[in-house]
Amino acid sequence: MSSRRAAAVPCFVALLATACGGDGDGGSEETLADADEVDCQLEPVEADGELTVYSGRNEELVGPLLEEYASQTGVDIAIDYGGDSATMARQISEEGDASPADVFFSQAPGPLAFLGEQGRLDTLPDSVLDKVPEQYRAADGTWVGASGRVRVLVHDPERTPADTLPASVFDLIKPEYRGKLGIAPSNASFQDFVSYLRIAIGEDETMAFLEGLVDNDVRTYPNNVAIVEAVDSGEIDMGLANHYYVLELLAQDESLTTRNHYFPAEDPGAIILVAGASVLDTADDPELASQFVEFLVSECAQRYFVDVTKEFSVIPGVQPPGDERPLEAVGGEVADLAELGAGFENTADLIAESGLEG
Repeated sequence: MSSRRAAAVPCFVALLATACGGDGDGGSEETLADADEVDCQLEPVEADGELTVYSGRNEELVGPLLEEYASQTGVDIAIDYGGDSATMARQISEEGDASPADVFFSQAPGPLAFLGEQGRLDTLPDSVLDKVPEQYRAADGTWVGASGRVRVLVHDPERTPADTLPASVFDLIKPEYRGKLGIAPSNASFQDFVSYLRIAIGEDETMAFLEGLVDNDVRTYPNNVAIVEAVDSGEIDMGLANHYYVLELLAQDESLTTRNHYFPAEDPGAIILVAGASVLDTADDPELASQFVEFLVSECAQRYFVDVTKEFSVIPGVQPPGDERPLEAVGGEVADLAELGAGFENTADLIAESGLEG
């Protein structure tokens, strides 16, 4: 397997994930997981050529899994980790029919919807689609979720008991929470959350909520790890993040006092964000590409996402990470951003216009 970096692609500030480059830059995934071992038993796969995967997921998180697939199947895989998911989606779009990409592995649903609107995604075979419940895949069958993340409110139960927390994410703009909340505006998952709000409550109400956060003296941080650490140190009382950051930090430091609080399932604060994979219309061997996507939703790969990256499995029968309840019990609506299409690019602009920085 070869791992290559794409030529530099300009950062488009209007993209869903605004930052180009490495870890900790907000738009990219932050890496905490220890991905030393992968426990898979795979059969060799006959392939005439190379499989090219454009990955918006961080190499440190998913690299060991993809390397194991290549090693056991004998498939020659070239993986391009050249940018975050939005940057990679833009690159695929600009490359057009000349794109070498066979598979797109995205951290977030927005970039997948962006390419889907352009007709760049092939419909996956039933052998792949049938493995994943309908709520975790595209309605038109062009992509499947590979793992799930739930938006949560992180807090210290001793300092800020659960019964003092807001009943809804929208309550965070109330005076009693002034200066107590932390967010990461440039983080891709926060921006997916805002994209979801644009669909669920409309542009005007979304802007009003964001401006309400600004008026309520929200604290901004470069990434979710910084939010969890700020809560743990007492710098802030609570923060919006993905569920797995607390789980990963707890695995490294059992003295961590910060915990996850899940909003009610009907609340937008509890949305489920899925990382997903698709076969592109430029795939040289669509069958080989589909086999790779099918591997991502296999029990082996799903156990990897649960055990190593602390995400939720999207297939039945795989236990959740740590002591968490199953995904369907803690998460709310799955954020399907297909309605935005190319409009997902405007989310970062909306956040900036609200006055949020960080």
